[in-house]
Amino acid sequence: MANEEFTRATDQSSLASGEATSSPLNAAKSAAQAVAQADTAQEPVPVDPATGQPVVQPTVEAAGEAVPETVTADANNVVHLPEGVSIDQIRVDGDNLVLVQPDGSTITILNAALKIPTFLLGDVEIPQLALTAALQANGINVAAGPDGALTVVTSAAQSGGGNFAQPAPGIGDAGPLIDLLPPTALQFGTLDRRELFPALRRENDLPTLGITPLSGTVDEAALSTEISQGSGGGTTKAVGAININAGGDGLGSLVVKNADGETVDVTNGGAIEGAYGTLIITRAPDGSYSFEYELTRNSLDHAGAGQVGSGDVVGEQFEVIVTDGNGDSVSSQIDIVITDDGPVAVDDVVGQASENAAVTIDAFANDAAGADGVNLVNGVALVPDTLSGGGALVYNADGTFTYTPASGEEGTVTFDYTITDGDGDVSTATVTLELKPDSVPEVTVIRAEGDDGVVWESALPDGSGGGDLTASGGLTIDTGDDTLDFIEVQDKDGTWIEITADGTSVQGVYGTLLVDLDGSWVYTLADNTLDHTGVGQTGSSDQVQDAFAVRVTDSDGDTTDGTAQIVVDINDDGPAATDDGI
Repeated sequence: MANEEFTRATDQSSLASGEATSSPLNAAKSAAQAVAQADTAQEPVPVDPATGQPVVQPTVEAAGEAVPETVTADANNVVHLPEGVSIDQIRVDGDNLVLVQPDGSTITILNAALKIPTFLLGDVEIPQLALTAALQANGINVAAGPDGALTVVTSAAQSGGGNFAQPAPGIGDAGPLIDLLPPTALQFGTLDRRELFPALRRENDLPTLGITPLSGTVDEAALSTEISQGSGGGTTKAVGAININAGGDGLGSLVVKNADGETVDVTNGGAIEGAYGTLIITRAPDGSYSFEYELTRNSLDHAGAGQVGSGDVVGEQFEVIVTDGNGDSVSSQIDIVITDDGPVAVDDVVGQASENAAVTIDAFANDAAGADGVNLVNGVALVPDTLSGGGALVYNADGTFTYTPASGEEGTVTFDYTITDGDGDVSTATVTLELKPDSVPEVTVIRAEGDDGVVWESALPDGSGGGDLTASGGLTIDTGDDTLDFIEVQDKDGTWIEITADGTSVQGVYGTLLVDLDGSWVYTLADNTLDHTGVGQTGSSDQVQDAFAVRVTDSDGDTTDGTAQIVVDINDDGPAATDDGI
């Protein structure tokens, strides 16, 4: 009966011991319970049946300096541990290394199996050779990576360290004193399962994550890169904070994911590319995190054709994932709003270099294409029915228009045009052309050098003799920026005779006028006239005129008023009496 009670008590003690070794907390509790039971006077002290001597109980050492349950390597991949921490027993737990301490407690070094850190115990650094030997002694295979860092290459389950291959040895034969003892039912008190350190027990807490602000806005209009030049205004950057509370488990990792599913570990800071820009995560010395998004390229995904700014936006999203020291994760999202940029067409005023000259206008030169760009081949167009002039307008597929004025056109000509960017936004402007005034031709009659423009009746075959029958000269014609179209001379009947060839004949009242295409002329007296009115006067004292009106027409149809005249003076001849001799 005594043996049964002893066995039952031993089983209960073993059960309590099995529960206690499941965690560092329970290990500490078990040690404390053992101390409490040993100090209780009412409890029996076991004796060795062979010798009759009390069995010496293991002494529970006082707890040393508290060590952390979870440790993370710093930026230089160094783990700082208190002095006295043991590395004799090491286990692999997923990506983590677990140091089992002599009292059964454990220290978990996060992600240390992926890249084995340098161990610093107090101020003493464990040599890599010693650390490698300790790992291999625990059945952990390691290998050096390309950068020389050690990493665990197998993840086989690790033993708890006990050797159960040999059975426990016997306790020997009972001594002679045992026969003198009467049969006794041994009584052992029931173990008191009290919670010795309730403050050390805690529930598993989950990390929390918050993004401030939840969304940021950037503007295509503010872009200024080699491939995207915005129209101006706004900003390309959005900033905010990533607020993390990893709880008692500590921060395991911080990861960001873009819309394509690409992930980057930014626990120590980093950047990830999005569809339209770059997200940069910064870790401050105090462990807090912030983000900055910078828009680096435009988007043609804006669907609101004709709408710009906040009226037409697209989004860029990044998922932020926080994982604590025991693998619990929580995520949130950084939302970026990208406003659309549009083109800006600007009015143009252009002058004409000279009358009748065609005018080329670089309408696009002072316009802003915006971040989405304008295709100059098909993105610039005349607005139908807006040309006010009578000439011809042509778009040259390079941002320029050419206007050829109609004949004689002058004054102001206007037209409207549009530019359309890559995602369909449109802007309209007006071009104003200032044409030179139309010139009016002028004509002046001149006489040939040394010619007095006078003919003499006396030079006729039946005249009294002397003088000239011909007079000559020319026309000075000014058509401005136009050209001469044709010359006309009016004959004695009032008919306008067009000069179509050199030597074109125009009949006068007293003679014939021959006119060339360049305006040169020659007049020849054909016969005498009785229209002289000066009775008793001859020569230049009694003249009549043969006059020819002249007009010219320029290339755009302007014609002089016909007041210019070619006038030839005709001197009168008189009779000449000759003395007779008998």
